[in-house]
Amino acid sequence: MTPANQLTVRGVPVEVVRKDIKNLHLGVYPPQGRVRVAVPASMPDDAVRAAVVSRWAWVVRQRTRYQHTPRQTPREYVSGESHYLFGRRYRLRVDAVAGHGSITTKGKATLVMSVPEGSTLEYRRQLMDRWVRQQLAEATQPLLDKWATTMGLTQPVSLHLRRMRTRWATVNEHTGRLTMNTEVARQPLESIELLVVHELGHFHTRGHGEAWIAQMDRWLPNWRDRQARLDASMLSHEAWHC
Repeated sequence: MTPANQLTVRGVPVEVVRKDIKNLHLGVYPPQGRVRVAVPASMPDDAVRAAVVSRWAWVVRQRTRYQHTPRQTPREYVSGESHYLFGRRYRLRVDAVAGHGSITTKGKATLVMSVPEGSTLEYRRQLMDRWVRQQLAEATQPLLDKWATTMGLTQPVSLHLRRMRTRWATVNEHTGRLTMNTEVARQPLESIELLVVHELGHFHTRGHGEAWIAQMDRWLPNWRDRQARLDASMLSHEAWHC
C-alpha cells in the first residue's frame, strides 16, 4: 500500500480502512469526492483495488456530483449576510452594544448579532458558533430521546457536538456516544432526524447492508428522499467532508 493506508486507483487516492468486518463498504464524500473503502482486515490490496474498479463508474459519478455542489462563500459576520439554521435562510443584522455579545432571532428571517464596538471577525465567528451549537443541541436531544425509545434501546445514548472533517455524524455503540457535526445545524430538521435514526440504527445492525436498509425502511420510510436532499445540499466554504 502507498502509503500504509492508501491505494491509488486510476490516479485517484483511495483511503483503505481495515476492520473486523465481513463485507467491503465503499464511499465517496464531499466536498471534493474523497474515496474511502472499509474492508475485512485480511483482504489483500489487489482484491481491494479490483473491488473499487468494479464500481468505478459509480465512483466517478459521485465525485463529479460533489465537485459541482454549490458552496457558501466565506462568512464575514456583517449586516446583510445570509446564514442558515435548520434549513431556513436568515439575514444577519449586526448591532454594536455595550457588554457581552448575543444572538437572537427577529421574526422568521432575521438574526440579530449584538457585539461590542470594534469586535473582531474571530469574536463574531465564535459567538455564532456557540449559538448555533446551542440551537443544534436543543433541537437534536428531543429527537434522540424519541428514537432511542422507539427503537427500544436499553443503553443510554449521550449527544456530543463538534466540527468533524469526515462525517455528518457518528456513533460509538460501546460507549453510547452519538457525535453530530455542528455543520448539520444548517440542514432542515428532517435531515437531523435522518442522521439520528441512521446512527442509532447501528445499535441493532452494524454496517449498511440489507438488514440495516430494512430497518431504515421500517422506521423512516422516506429516508432515501431525505438522504438525497441532504447529499444535494449546499456545502460550507470550509474543506470539511461528509
